[in-house]
Amino acid sequence: MFNEIFVQYIQEKGITAYKVAKDTGIPQGQMNKWKNGKGTPTAENLVKIADYLDCSIDFLLGRTKNELEEPEDEHRLIKAYRQLTDEGQRAVLNFAEMSAQSPQYQKYTDIPKEA
Repeated sequence: MFNEIFVQYIQEKGITAYKVAKDTGIPQGQMNKWKNGKGTPTAENLVKIADYLDCSIDFLLGRTKNELEEPEDEHRLIKAYRQLTDEGQRAVLNFAEMSAQSPQYQKYTDIPKEA
């Protein structure tokens, strides 16, 4: 399961297993074994790979359907947010914070407001 998800995901991101190995400090031979379905990385190496690929360990192990652990709408929002410039990210954050203060958009009205 890991190898199939790993191979597909790095292809989608346009990177190679060699680059993942090199950038994470994981030996290339070990990476090739996992890529070819011969075993699964240790917990320590799963953390390195997930951090490098910006995804969850659960995603790499096939326990969640998207690479992050958010509901689909949140996943789409985060993915779009990450594509923005710093200025665009600040604008989105400001809009979200202003919207969260407006009663018409609040999901929960009994949560105390931050000072």
